[in-house]
Amino acid sequence: MSAFKKSAIALLFTSPLLLTACGGSSDSDNDSMVAFNLAVSDAPVDHAVSVVACFNEVELKGGDNSQIFIVGGDNGEVAANDVCKDETGNVVPNTHGIDLMQFTGDDAAVLIEGTMIPVGQYTQMRLSITPESYAEVKVMDEETGEYTEQTKMVSVSVPSNELKLDGFVATQGNEVSLTVEFDLRKSMVNPQNSEDLVLKPRGVRLVDNNTAGHIEGDVNELRIQGESCDNNGAFVYLYEGTIAVADMGDLHYDANSNYAGVKTEPLASVAVVMEEQGGYEYEIGYVQAGQYTLALTCSADNSEQSDELTFIMAKTADVADKQTSEVNFN
Repeated sequence: MSAFKKSAIALLFTSPLLLTACGGSSDSDNDSMVAFNLAVSDAPVDHAVSVVACFNEVELKGGDNSQIFIVGGDNGEVAANDVCKDETGNVVPNTHGIDLMQFTGDDAAVLIEGTMIPVGQYTQMRLSITPESYAEVKVMDEETGEYTEQTKMVSVSVPSNELKLDGFVATQGNEVSLTVEFDLRKSMVNPQNSEDLVLKPRGVRLVDNNTAGHIEGDVNELRIQGESCDNNGAFVYLYEGTIAVADMGDLHYDANSNYAGVKTEPLASVAVVMEEQGGYEYEIGYVQAGQYTLALTCSADNSEQSDELTFIMAKTADVADKQTSEVNFN
C-alpha cells in the first residue's frame, strides 16, 4: 500500500500594467517586468505525522531572463527559519523548512511574494531541497502489519537535491499565479532495505491558479465499511476526462518515473479522512479547469508495482476557474 497522500506548493506571479507618472503612457522598463510570488502546498502522508521539506532555492530558467531566488534573501523570498538542521544540530543556512502536512487541499505556504521578474517564457522551474529534509512516521507492528502510535524520524531525499518542473509564460498585464502540487502517494517511495524515504518528481505538478479550481466532498460511511477499508483506508482517485471504471489505472511507475500501468493514469489520489464532527470527507486542491472522473476505492496501491484496484463508486466533475466543485459519494 502506498503510504502517501496529496500535497501542493502554490506559486503566485502577478504581472500588473504599470504606467508612468506623466501622460499615462507605459514605461518601457516597467512594461518588461511582472510581479512574482511563490508558495507551497502539500497533501499528508498516510502513516506520517509530519513531512518537512527544507527549501533552499528557486531557479527560473529563461535564457537571459533566468532568475535565482535564495531563501532569506531580500527579493521577496521567505525568511530562513531554524527547522532544518545538520547532523551536528546546527541550523542549515538559507533554508526554510515547511511541514507539508500542514498545508493540504487549497492551503499553501508562501516561498516568494511581491518580487518582479521579466516578461517572457520560462522553460523550467527548479526547486532546490536540501538533504536535511525529514519525516516523522508511525512504526509498523511486524506481527500484525498495522501501524502503531509509536513514531520514528527518517530522512527524506530528493534526486540531485532538486525538483525540475515545467515552465510558464509571464505576459505583461496578466497575473501569473502558479502552484506546485505534490501528490505524495505518487512521488514518495520507500526503497528496499532502507527506512528513509525518497521524493521523486513524478508526482509533482505545476498548476496555473488562474485556470484551476478545487474539488471536495463527503463520503457516506456505509460506502467504506468492510475489511478492505478497515485495513487499507479509503481513497479517491482523480482521472482527466470522462472514463469508464474498467479503464481506470493504478499508481504504477518504473525506475525512471515513467507511468508503467496499462490503463489510464490517475492524475491524483487522496485519502478519505474523518471530520472532527464525525463523517468522512476528501479534498483535492489545485486542479486545472476541465472535466474529470473521480472514483472511490479501498484497494491497496503501491506505486512501485502493478495493483488491481476495485472501485466502489465513480462520479464525474466539472472544475471551473477559481471555484470549488462539490462531489459527494453518498
